[in-house]
Amino acid sequence: MTVCGDGGMVTTNDDKIAEVVKSLRDVGRSVNNPYFHERIGYTARMNSINAAIGRIQLKYLEDWNEKINAQEIKYCNWVLDLLNAKCGERILDVACGKGALVYTAEKRGLESFGVDISEVACRLAKRDTQTLRLVVGDAENLPFRKQ
Repeated sequence: MTVCGDGGMVTTNDDKIAEVVKSLRDVGRSVNNPYFHERIGYTARMNSINAAIGRIQLKYLEDWNEKINAQEIKYCNWVLDLLNAKCGERILDVACGKGALVYTAEKRGLESFGVDISEVACRLAKRDTQTLRLVVGDAENLPFRKQ
């Protein structure tokens, strides 16, 4: 989505994320106490025309996301083809994000694992499929035995 370079928007159904975003957009103020700043935030405000563009674009967001996801799966298959990955082999995706490569590899019969430093990314990936083997961890200190 674009709002002509003057701002952005966040959509979520996670109350914790919504609370953090509300705080950030208001100079980091606490949602419960406007005189307490829990974090560093900003006061950039979007003008009405750009906000209207953003609201209209929301109608297309689901379709755009489906197209992006389809491209992502094509890319993951391309990467697996490039690796010449065979059924039953193991693959570790470091910085796996929402787990697209791990998911695609599993679909192709690979034993796949993912690690990402973002707990939110791993949680979102597992929301789509509970069978993904994703671990929250640091790429410099992988939480796996050396094999």
